[in-house]
Amino acid sequence: MGLFLLLLASGIVLAASLFHTREGDHSPVLTDRMDTLERVLVLQQRRLELLEAERREWQAEKVRFEKMELEFEETKRQWKAEVKRDLEMEIREDLKQELVEFVRAEVQEGWKKEKELWESEKLQMEGEKQKLTQTVTNLKEKVKTLQNAPIKTSAGDHVTVQNDPVDEEEPGPDNHDVITRSDDTSGWEPVVGQLSQHVTEMDAEIRALKNVNTQQNQAIQESGTSVYVRWGRSGCPSSASLVYSGIVGGSYYEHAGAASNTLCLSMSPVVDGHPVPSYRAYLYGGEYQTEDSHQQDDPPCAVCLSSGTNTVMIPGTNQCPSGWTLEYSGHLMAGEYYKPAASEYICVDRNEEDRPSGGANQNGRLLYLTVTVCGSLPCPPYTNGTVVTCAVCSK
Repeated sequence: MGLFLLLLASGIVLAASLFHTREGDHSPVLTDRMDTLERVLVLQQRRLELLEAERREWQAEKVRFEKMELEFEETKRQWKAEVKRDLEMEIREDLKQELVEFVRAEVQEGWKKEKELWESEKLQMEGEKQKLTQTVTNLKEKVKTLQNAPIKTSAGDHVTVQNDPVDEEEPGPDNHDVITRSDDTSGWEPVVGQLSQHVTEMDAEIRALKNVNTQQNQAIQESGTSVYVRWGRSGCPSSASLVYSGIVGGSYYEHAGAASNTLCLSMSPVVDGHPVPSYRAYLYGGEYQTEDSHQQDDPPCAVCLSSGTNTVMIPGTNQCPSGWTLEYSGHLMAGEYYKPAASEYICVDRNEEDRPSGGANQNGRLLYLTVTVCGSLPCPPYTNGTVVTCAVCSK
């Protein structure tokens, strides 16, 4: 910035010196032009100072953004440690799911706001760059116009162009008048070049910041995880890591006050000695009612941590939409349609497993395959009397 101010001052001094003749005379038209150029350069200097201040603010924002990224990584590490401790303590599934949703929502909301702020500042910086580029272009055109402008003198004068006036002997009575060209732009060209260099540097810096923004957005997308239950299997697919494995449980299939949700119960239960009340709910194990080799067997389950930010169970198909990853596919199961107990649909893996030594017919949370009934269900695309498929997908 100091070099730029020095060049600017030198250009103004040189222009002023070229502006005057040996006797101190000058052209009013060219004086106005030079004054206009000086004002333009002063305005450009002020704009450059403002742009430099914006760049410093941008750099400070970048440092703050990187600090927040480090804080996010630390939060992510702490969250993973908390999940590990939760595995050891076998906390209830519903509380763990709420924790995952809360952390994900908070992180995504924070990054969304930061991204919007980043995009706004980026657009503002690009606008300033375009304005400065246009100003430099206009300045070059004005300089070119001055170079091509004719020099007006009074009739009969003989004009000698001198770019670098030096002190010589005073001209005699027979000497011609020496008029210095006030449209000489050699003093302004370094200033214009300096302005062009500033524009180029700012353009390169904006491109670099765009690359950083892209990398940060990619890191945000890659940092999310989600949790889902794989019903009917004790392990997770290769696309996810195992949180814990357990068995299917829930309310009794004939109880009118039964809970509707199906649970993935821990195989390491912890009892804290709480007194047993007179009025209570009951918890039973699950059983397949599939009328095949798995009839009366106890279904296992697994809670899996996926690298995808979102997971969804899609009933009616065993495939995922484009851009989504298939975690597992299977068949839709629920309680029997005429029993009083409420139930929910769950997606049981098509390669379901059985809990060892769990084939006794003791009932409990019974799982039946779901079959289509045409009517309010459109057929086609569905077919009446077929077992409904399902898929769990992540992204």
